[in-house]
Amino acid sequence: MHQKQPPAKVAFARSARSSSRANSGRLLANGSLAREFHHIRPVNTARLTTATPTIIAAGPEPETRGTLGLSDGTPPIVRLFVSDGLKIGCRLANTTLCQWCGSMVKRWPLLYLTLVTSRTLAMSSMAKVKLMTAAGLVLIGAAVIGLQLDRLGQRQLARIEAGDQPSQLPEVFSSDFLVPNLRRRQFTGSPVSLDQELAVGSNYRRYLASYQSDGLRINGLLTVPSGERPACGWPAIVFNHGFIPPQQYRTQQRYQAYVDALARSGYVVFKIDFRGHDQSEGVPTGAYFSSGYAIDAINAVRSLQQFEEVDPERIGMWGHSMSGNVTLKSMLVDDSIKAGVIWAGAVYSYQDLVDYRLNDASYDPDSDQAETNRRQASELLRVTGDIDLDSQFWQQAALTSYLDELEAPLQLHHGQDDPVVSVQYSRDLVEELEAVGARHQYFEYASSDHDLGEPAFATAMRRTIEFYDQHLKG
Repeated sequence: MHQKQPPAKVAFARSARSSSRANSGRLLANGSLAREFHHIRPVNTARLTTATPTIIAAGPEPETRGTLGLSDGTPPIVRLFVSDGLKIGCRLANTTLCQWCGSMVKRWPLLYLTLVTSRTLAMSSMAKVKLMTAAGLVLIGAAVIGLQLDRLGQRQLARIEAGDQPSQLPEVFSSDFLVPNLRRRQFTGSPVSLDQELAVGSNYRRYLASYQSDGLRINGLLTVPSGERPACGWPAIVFNHGFIPPQQYRTQQRYQAYVDALARSGYVVFKIDFRGHDQSEGVPTGAYFSSGYAIDAINAVRSLQQFEEVDPERIGMWGHSMSGNVTLKSMLVDDSIKAGVIWAGAVYSYQDLVDYRLNDASYDPDSDQAETNRRQASELLRVTGDIDLDSQFWQQAALTSYLDELEAPLQLHHGQDDPVVSVQYSRDLVEELEAVGARHQYFEYASSDHDLGEPAFATAMRRTIEFYDQHLKG
């Protein structure tokens, strides 16, 4: 089979553009992510004895975490959170605190407020008032946020102890979210089932068809050129649709002109309905925080390789919008995909999602999928921390980290005035492709919408078909 084998050690390709971003953290030798706070001086551990006055406080977003052991050799008993807004308490207690990168907490308590009073008794009355006022504010805040803080701390602790590379993601995730893990899967697909013959196209036959992916029945629209089949079979294209609310998606609606143009050009086209769409089984997972759709796309390739009408050595992939992510991920995992084309694609590095966001008016925030997406993102970020390409986890999540391993050529199209997916997604990806010397073509279209409608459509489709002809027919 042509599935990529996982490398012994993952190498992360970083372009000059991504490396030049202001760093929000650094990856230490022990694998933990340390945020640097230059306004807090390191603590002198020799001074941390039972006679040292120290305030230990809890805040809603712990920026400093660790275990302070006592210099007399007793077991570590002081756990700390320090938020920026509580630094006054540290200064008044005559103790400076810092980020402890090498010593991580073994468990995360709701709240420890410890006042060692030997020096406190010797403080001036005003200093005592300030100190006790700060302590009182801490207690009031902790009463409100204590439970949430404990849950957050437990999840952050799991991330820290795993070296910022969680071995187990939250239950709503599959471990296949990361490309290296996805490469370890076995993709078998299944024989393609022609379930219903539809009205013929101009020079091709049309079917409702299905195949198996992850134990799910996935449906789709399949076109097969008319006429005598070549001895080795027809070239084929797996067609990945963009975001359409799953409850509104219908197999035979949308993308008719796209499929027709490719089918008329002598290609078997399989426009698959991702899991949870129309009659496909399963739950729609979204593309950006799950590999479910990519798994469906790769299994579609495997299934077409078993279809007698198709040449298994000449299969390409097409993706629009969210399926820019699906298509690129699929190509990075499965090198039997010989060429890829993306129109108005989104989310390749995850930093781009932070920078440019998405603006899809069809997205219903009250839908079941929206709730699933929010839960996925929330659970993941609680474990991994904010999206940060200086984090080992997010380096592995970013598709741009593997572009130096991309074997098939990639063609990109984007409208300059796309109101849904910023053109900067494609521009940034092109910079990354150029940095590693990956084969690609890129076209921009002035004043075009998200679907690359006319007048851009005819030009973009002509270029798409020429590209496929070169790499799948040439």
